Amino acid sequence: MKGFNLQAICTASIGGILYGYNMGVISGSWPLLSSYFQLTPSEEDWIVSLLYFGAGVGAATGGFICDWYGRKLAILVTGHLIIDLMVQVVFGIVSLLLSNAESIECLMIGRFVVGWAVAVSGIADVT
Repeated sequence: MKGFNLQAICTASIGGILYGYNMGVISGSWPLLSSYFQLTPSEEDWIVSLLYFGAGVGAATGGFICDWYGRKLAILVTGHLIIDLMVQVVFGIVSLLLSNAESIECLMIGRFVVGWAVAVSGIADVT
């Protein structure tokens, strides 16, 4: 197997893992989050939904971001690894923010940004 193929497979796999992880992680942590922040049903709905709203914004802007860095260069040289690494760094920083969140607003912002990062990563992986 050529190095480029292996790199493309690994990059696409990371994007898929992040998307699935972020969709499912809220269900396991929900009872603790709900009791810790004493969330109302409306706040619960918003915290869950903001990942998908962020993903929608990421899907709408991801192509432009990939084009900004040059699609041809990214495909030929790195297989979008540069863009994907940038998104992974954003994802890592926001994950730290979420794990140390002390307010509902922090949770909401973090979920939105993680949704955006996962969607842009998904676009960069398949273009």
